[in-house]
Order: sequence, then C-alpha cells, then structure tokens
Amino acid sequence: MTNANAGECVNLNSLPSSNIDNERLIIVSESIALCPQEEIILGVRFKLKASNITLDCGGNTFDGTIPSTSEKTSRALDSAAALEDVTIENCVFKNYQKGLLLTPATLGIGGADYTTGLKRFRVKNVAVRDIGVYDANNPLGGEGVIVGAYSQDFLIDSVVVENTRLSGIYLEAYSVRTRVANSSFIHNGFSGSASGREAIAIDASSENVISNNLFKDNKYAAIATYKNCGEAGVTRTMHANDNLIERNTFSYHDNYNGGAAIIIAARQAAALSGCSDDAMPGYGNRYFDYSRHNVIRENAFVNNVASIKVMDSFQTISGNTFHGTSWNDLSDPNVKHKLVYDAVVGNAQLAELGSPVIGVSILDNITRTSTTNVSGKTFVLNHGAAAAFAGNRDQNYHCLPEEKSPGNACAELETLPPPNRCEVAVTKCPAHPRENWLDATYGSNVIQSTCAARARQLWDWCRLDDSDSYSVTTEFFRNNVSLETTTYNGAKR
Repeated sequence: MTNANAGECVNLNSLPSSNIDNERLIIVSESIALCPQEEIILGVRFKLKASNITLDCGGNTFDGTIPSTSEKTSRALDSAAALEDVTIENCVFKNYQKGLLLTPATLGIGGADYTTGLKRFRVKNVAVRDIGVYDANNPLGGEGVIVGAYSQDFLIDSVVVENTRLSGIYLEAYSVRTRVANSSFIHNGFSGSASGREAIAIDASSENVISNNLFKDNKYAAIATYKNCGEAGVTRTMHANDNLIERNTFSYHDNYNGGAAIIIAARQAAALSGCSDDAMPGYGNRYFDYSRHNVIRENAFVNNVASIKVMDSFQTISGNTFHGTSWNDLSDPNVKHKLVYDAVVGNAQLAELGSPVIGVSILDNITRTSTTNVSGKTFVLNHGAAAAFAGNRDQNYHCLPEEKSPGNACAELETLPPPNRCEVAVTKCPAHPRENWLDATYGSNVIQSTCAARARQLWDWCRLDDSDSYSVTTEFFRNNVSLETTTYNGAKR
C-alpha cells in the first residue's frame, strides 16, 4: 500500500480485498491515498485496522449498490477497537445501509470502555448521502456517521451529511469532546415515523462542540440531546451535559410534530419501552431525561416552527438571532405551520413531580419572529419553568417588552448594531410571493461565509421554474462596515 503523505497514489483495483456477502471488503492497515477515477465505485466497504494512518479517497465516489443486485452494502466503513490518530478524507459515500461506523463493530456499549474506544479520529472533506433502506416491511440502517461509545476527541470537519434515514451523526454513550464544524446537514431523519430523527443525536455524550454548520430541512430536530433510558438493559450513567452549540445556521426544519431545531433533554417524560432506568414515579413507562449545563450561543435560526425546546434545567441561550415566522412546509405548500416560538422551556411531568425546569439563562438574543403562538410571547415558560431574561432585543435592537420576554432588562448598547450582521434584499420571490421577511436583517452574530451562502440558498428557495427572473442580495457587515455583497439572479447558478 502507499503512504498517503508521500505524494503518490494507488489504484483501488490494485488493493487486496475479500468478498463478504457480495460486498467487496478492503482492509486498511496502513495509510492509503487512492488515485482519482471518473467512474463511480460500486459495492466497496472499508475496515480500519491500524492507528496513525490516513485513508485518502482521492475524491472518489463510492456507491453502496451491490453490482447485479438492488441491495445496498451494509456500511461504508467501520473500525477495529482501540485505534488512535486516524484520518479519513476526500471521500463521497452514497447508497449504503449505514455510513461511517467509527466504533468497534464487535463491541456494544456493555463490552466497551475507554481502553477500547477510539481516539482522535479526523473526518475531513467527506460527503455521506442517501443512507438507509426505506422499506416499510424491512427498514435497514440509516445513520450517516456513528461516533462510538467511549470515543474521545474526534474532529468532523467540512462534511456533508444528506438524506439519512436515521440520525445524520450519532454520538454514542460515553463519547466525549467530539467537534463538528464547517459542515452541512440537509434532509436527515426522515425515517417514515411521524416524529423522525435528528441531524445530530447527542446520546449520553458530553463536552461536544457543534460550530459553524448549516442545518436545513431535517426532520425531528437539527440537534437533540438526551440520555438513553437504558435500552437493551444497558444503563447509561453519563448525561448529555456540557455541550456547546455555537455559530450555526438552522433553517426550515420539518418539526411540526413536536420537534424543534434544537431540543435539550429530548426524551424527557417520553413513553418508552425496554428501559433499565427507573420510571418516573406514577407514570409507568415514562422516564427522566438528563441534559444540563449546555450552551446555545451566537446561532442564526431562520423559519423554524420552534427554534429551541428546553426540558431540563441549567442551560444558557445567548447571543442568538431568531427569524421565525409562520411558513409553508417545503415539501407540501398546502401545510401551513402557525405555532412559532423562539424558545420553549418546561415539561409538564417534571412540574407535576415538583421539579420544574429551572436555571435557564436567556440573554442578549435578537428576534425578528412574528409570534403566532397562543401566549403571544417570543420566549415561552411552561409548567412552572423559571428562566432569567436580560438583554433580549427586537430587529431594531429595542429591548423586548414584558409580554415578549418576561422580566427582560437591557443595558444601553455601546454599539448599534451588533458587530456582525447579514442583510438580505430580494426583488421578488415567485415560489413564496407572500413571504415578507426576506427584505430584512437575516441575522447578527453570523460569519461572513454563511452570509454569502445565504444568497444562493434563498434564490433556490424562491425559484418556481427556470423562466423566473429575480435576484437575491446579501450584504455582510462587521462593525457597521460593509465587507462583502453577494448577488444571485436567474442567469447565475
């Protein structure tokens, strides 16, 4: 095999492989740099078996469809136990049952620990698309990337995860300090169930950082934190605590059925079965969920039914920009969503048990949301929940009144407007002619590349057919100085 750092490449067909149930298995025990090839590669999967190696796919596309059959390969890649310092880069994987299983294939949670868990894996410039088998009688797989139990210090950077049947990325129990950055998560979690799954699941995993990503049109949530109730008799003692979610863009989530862009303690009081945890007193098959001391800051939320739902205590929501309004479902324009919130805090069962959600700090956020919920509040406290409000403002940077943000108080602003902002102007929007939020400040606290990308996203969203003539312009400001203007129109794609 060829050292991936040596500047040489190797043809895939020259690598030794074995046939496992019609799948071509390639063992990776030292660094490989594959030569680029034009044709799509069918029915191949990889298994990592050594530390301190790099798998550089050379930009090739691997299709899990098994030649001469309609079946999908079981996984794109998995790993042996106890590996360290492994890089996977420059790959496209599509049409597999499962994507990247960065977890020892033969060890479940009960058989693993921090000596068998993986350490310091790097996944860079990788796309994972069309994962899972959508068969009502025999659905299979569906996770895009699994970070296995007891994994430590992973970096997932510049990836695209799109159209996975289940979670786009799943952070398994006892995994810690995974960083997901500069990536896109589009249309994940459409499993066929009413609620579906999330783009990123943080399950009994802690100290993770999710930053500078785009989340668009995912099902149940973009990010859900929770502690599994002990499925299959394996109790999780770690909680989904101390996670940081910052500088992301969340848009158009299909969260009509009780979801939100971000859900903290997503399984609080959920009716579940097969659990080893103790049930809530008096509630039979409902269980406590645990996810505390998480920070959600400096994100942009655009056109979500509910942006943030919090169902456990001691969280911080700060410096975010909310631009939610009632909107038509992307896949069904006849479905109109009307119950819109920036943040909803509380849980009925916890309140009834005398332990309502408390200690939530909602600070220095900016909202453009046209609230259509029954309460009339932008931030809603339910079921005896307690939160501290300060510095929350509207799109004109005026302090939010009591009816929008209970108990809110604002200091005088030293700088108007905030240091970073992205302004949007649209000549017309043929596909959504009644939407009036487009001529607006898209968000503060956004990064320059996010603002530029927004022009193309909105142009695509507004296009009805190829004959449309219109333009979308975004302008990025820092410290009130215009740094970049981006325009897309009907002649430029």
